[in-house]
Amino acid sequence: MYQLVASFIQIQEHFKIIKNFDNFFVEQFPQHISYVIPGFREKNQDQGRPIGGLAQLCESSLDVKKTCVESSNSRIQAVVLNFSEVDVLWINAYLPTDPQTINFDDTNLIRILNDIEKIIENSVYDEIIFGADFNWDRTRNSGFAACMERWVNKVGLLDVWEKYPVSFTHIHTDMRSVSTLDRFLVHYLKS
Repeated sequence: MYQLVASFIQIQEHFKIIKNFDNFFVEQFPQHISYVIPGFREKNQDQGRPIGGLAQLCESSLDVKKTCVESSNSRIQAVVLNFSEVDVLWINAYLPTDPQTINFDDTNLIRILNDIEKIIENSVYDEIIFGADFNWDRTRNSGFAACMERWVNKVGLLDVWEKYPVSFTHIHTDMRSVSTLDRFLVHYLKS
């Protein structure tokens, strides 16, 4: 069992591919209500990272109504949190890896971004917080990075790291190279 002090937690790439993944999160995080999408591998994929593997945890003692938002995309999960004075659309996602080339097949990325945009357009909320393993480093000169910049500007989201810079969010396996691949994007409808 893990001791958590955070009221709201989101996880990407939890790698739990077992059938009883819900029980795992209930047993390991008993003080939280968990919304979990299992990790899975595509047909004939026997190595590499699973797709999905998302979890949103909300402290169960909080008086916050939580409404799951439907998505058929296993890389996206969303919940509307109804606080007493504001409703927050909370999105968690795990985007594909940036191939770090100018030209790449953007079909999967565009489909995921379109699915997220539909959630944003069809949900009732006052504010958005969208945290994800975006696999998007804004300093890269790649087609993936350019696509992400266009989409973020189109939907009007702001990168939290623009106002509150961080040195990095990811340390690579060489334990020296770092990047900022994980982000929180926000949008405020109320001023």
